[in-house]
Amino acid sequence: MSRSRHTATIRQLRTIRADARTALFYSSNWITVILVGFALMLLLWGAWSVSDRMLSIASGFIEIPSIAGTVMHVLLYLLLTPLILGFISFCTDLIRVSRGDGSGRVPPTVVFSVYTSGRSIIRAWLCLPLQLLPWLIYAVCVVLGNRFFPLTGLGGIVSASVYTTVLVFSAVLLLLTCLFFSALLSPLTYLCVTRPELSFRAIASAMRSMTRYTVLQSVLLQLSLLTALALSVLLTAGVAAFLYVLPIGLFEYLCLCESSAHRTDSAL
Repeated sequence: MSRSRHTATIRQLRTIRADARTALFYSSNWITVILVGFALMLLLWGAWSVSDRMLSIASGFIEIPSIAGTVMHVLLYLLLTPLILGFISFCTDLIRVSRGDGSGRVPPTVVFSVYTSGRSIIRAWLCLPLQLLPWLIYAVCVVLGNRFFPLTGLGGIVSASVYTTVLVFSAVLLLLTCLFFSALLSPLTYLCVTRPELSFRAIASAMRSMTRYTVLQSVLLQLSLLTALALSVLLTAGVAAFLYVLPIGLFEYLCLCESSAHRTDSAL
């Protein structure tokens, strides 16, 4: 029984990847996603950089309170975060058009659609930190582990080998734990974008229904994405990550959520 379930999981995973590639390379979707994504990153980086530069220039003329920088960064987060959900909404529409669920081309202005509703803006502020929470915890644990359990100053070769093995095993266990909880949270952003009428309680219920049979698929997709990102950084200085790995990873995530949502549509 477990073997048949494993085979079904692998088959579904291949279907999701095939659907993601089909949607990404349908018409000019691939080029559009790259251009819109680049424009979005340029806007986010530019706003952040300009605000820091203006604060630095102003501090040369008047005394700026130390909290001013924190306040400015919080305001930028509140102002710009909805763009990320808008980009996910844009890519979701591209996938649906590629499947024949929509007609015509999807305008890039969909990226700004989240700003049309105060409720959508508030959800953008809340859902992204929750979606990234397992990875934030992982990053904090890695930093603290490197600080309190460094790989230096060991007494001998044997003790160093055992010590390193324990640390590596702990890091892998922590990674798998974060992948698992990230898989449980994976439908959150998708539901906030595609089901704006749902309450937070209904979204939590829908997440439980959607991830009932997709946790393993989500973990495997995340592992393959992390591996591809690491290889692209090492071998292509991140160029392949921007041109292919990140777009296909986003489309695989959305296709997984779409497939799961169709399966549990009655619960939504």
